[in-house]
Amino acid sequence: MKIRDGFISNSSSSSFIIVGFDIDEVKSEKKITDEELLNIIRKTYSIDDAELSSLGSYYDVMEAIGMESAFEGKYIGKRLPPFPDDDVKEYNVSHFLNSITEAKTEVKTFCDRIGITPNIKVIGGNEPS
Repeated sequence: MKIRDGFISNSSSSSFIIVGFDIDEVKSEKKITDEELLNIIRKTYSIDDAELSSLGSYYDVMEAIGMESAFEGKYIGKRLPPFPDDDVKEYNVSHFLNSITEAKTEVKTFCDRIGITPNIKVIGGNEPS
C-alpha cells in the first residue's frame, strides 16, 4: 500500500468572484452586531418574524432579498458567473466589465436602501464547498 506524504488536493473548494463588500468592515464602521444589521434589513425589506424563521439563517435572508454571500458570509454582494473548470480562462472583456458594472449598481442600491456606505470591491478567491 502506498501512503501519500505531503499536500493532497481535492475538489472540496470552489472559486468565486463577487462584487460586494466586507460585512465585518460595515459592522465595525457602524458599530453594530449581526443581529442589529439583520434587523435593519428586516425593517427595510419588510421581512416579518414568520418569513424570517422560514428562511432560517442570515445568509438565507440575504439571498431572499437578492444579495449573495461568499467565503462563509464574510462578503456580501452579487456573484459573477463562475470560471469554467478547464485550464484556459478566456472571456469577452466588454461582457465581463458590463457584468461587474451591473452587479455594482445592484449592490450600491442595496447599500443605499439600508443606509450603509461600504467600499464596494471585486473580490475573488476559493471557498470551501
